[in-house]
Amino acid sequence: MSRNKKYLMVYCIFTFCLLGVSFAPMSQAAPPAPQFLPGFPMLAGDQAMVMWMPIPTAKEYKVYRNGKVVNVTAGAQFFDPLGGAAGEYKYEISAVGTDGIEGPRSPEKVIRIVVLKTPKDLMVRRIEKSVSLRWESVEGAAIYNIYRAEKDAPAEYKLLTSVTGNFHGDSGVAMGKTYFYKVSAKDLSGKESSMSTVAMVRMEEVKAAEAEKQMVRRAKTAYVFKNGLDLVSGHKVDLRAVADVAITKDKVFISSTASKRVSVFNRETGGHLFDIGNKGIIPEKDQGWGFAVLSSMRISTDGKELFVSDYIEKKMYIFDTDGNRVGTFEPEQPAPPDKPTYVDKFDIDGEGNVWAVDSVNKKVRVHARNGKQLRTIGEKSGLNGPTFCRIDVKRDRFYVVDYRQDNKTGYAVFDLKGKFIKFFGEKGVTYGKFWSPSGFDVMENGNLVASDGILSVINVIDPVAGKVIYNLIDEDGKKVVQINSARGVRVDGERIYVASGMIDEVEVLEMVGSPYEKSGN
Repeated sequence: MSRNKKYLMVYCIFTFCLLGVSFAPMSQAAPPAPQFLPGFPMLAGDQAMVMWMPIPTAKEYKVYRNGKVVNVTAGAQFFDPLGGAAGEYKYEISAVGTDGIEGPRSPEKVIRIVVLKTPKDLMVRRIEKSVSLRWESVEGAAIYNIYRAEKDAPAEYKLLTSVTGNFHGDSGVAMGKTYFYKVSAKDLSGKESSMSTVAMVRMEEVKAAEAEKQMVRRAKTAYVFKNGLDLVSGHKVDLRAVADVAITKDKVFISSTASKRVSVFNRETGGHLFDIGNKGIIPEKDQGWGFAVLSSMRISTDGKELFVSDYIEKKMYIFDTDGNRVGTFEPEQPAPPDKPTYVDKFDIDGEGNVWAVDSVNKKVRVHARNGKQLRTIGEKSGLNGPTFCRIDVKRDRFYVVDYRQDNKTGYAVFDLKGKFIKFFGEKGVTYGKFWSPSGFDVMENGNLVASDGILSVINVIDPVAGKVIYNLIDEDGKKVVQINSARGVRVDGERIYVASGMIDEVEVLEMVGSPYEKSGN
């Protein structure tokens, strides 16, 4: 064969191959991952609305919920009948081409359906001619309904407004009147929680002498731990929604439900030292000490350990005073017919036992350090709404704030064997009465320094006589000391540490002089 013929043959074969490749059918590329429309998926009543951008090359779409296909549709939407069941629902969408090839899934989007809880810690504060309200956020809430009344009776509460945040300012109030507020949470499906406990505000000052013979004692502000920049250390501290305060010989511990941490300060200088906890996304969870919702704190009687309760986790975390976690306290849950409970308000006795208030079952449970329940108290004392508590080891006494029926609000008194001794207190807004008693502590002489969260006054109580013996008044002797929504109270000699969740600070008061009678305005 001549050289030219050989070249011609090679050329023909090469050309045929090229033509063969050119005319071979091409496989279609898989469709791209669909993109959800802004705001979707979203809840609509008891179903999830899932919508996405259509893809021109898609024949149909597959809808995945929690990794499994729940629907195949030619349209770019799907209504998933969840039935309102609580849980976490993760959605992904993939597109299927005309050749049946499925493309990649979309980025995952999550819908969470939670059982709405009742808003807690509703706090109100008068600010000149308006009222400021604030409460703890509820997971799953889309809006909050605020109800107001001028009488604390169920039929009197009317819807005032609805808001999306956990705060509101009510300017539609009149001076000289008393207002009662409740808040509920509402989710996107329209379900509404029960109403919160009532919070009351009077649109007039608590005068220094509301009673004919009111005893007072002067107190000056020695120091204030504030939210924001700490000028001593240069650190930015987060004390939003302060929950409690605890003190040792050299440190001050302040817990914040908003930041989900305990901030630690130098007791002498007031400078910020370090934090225990985090901002809410809990990487420490694997180590077992990530906070969910901080509540009360206590220092052990030997001053070496800090106990911090977390009522969502139903346990307490134990730290040394340098912030190192040294243990966890998980109380034994009650046996039926009692309902499951959580750890909220508590104190620690001289033997290291934990006295935990069980507000669910209206009693107090005493646990050993390992969580084993030793005994319960209060069944025969008429406890109806126990909350804050304190142990006086020196005088063999246990005190617990109790909201009773028939206008009885005050303090139940037990010995440390659990024997009920007495109850004292009467609900009211005048001197010597209690409206919303909250945090308190025991003075060296056995008297109680007690806050009233809504009246914003600081009472000093003689628990033996069962009565208020004086209020704190400012250093000039003109106005009763008012700390709004005070929760945690700790006493150190003549100094009183008062934690306020409304104004995000802990004020340190120093009592001066002796009590005296203050009459007139």
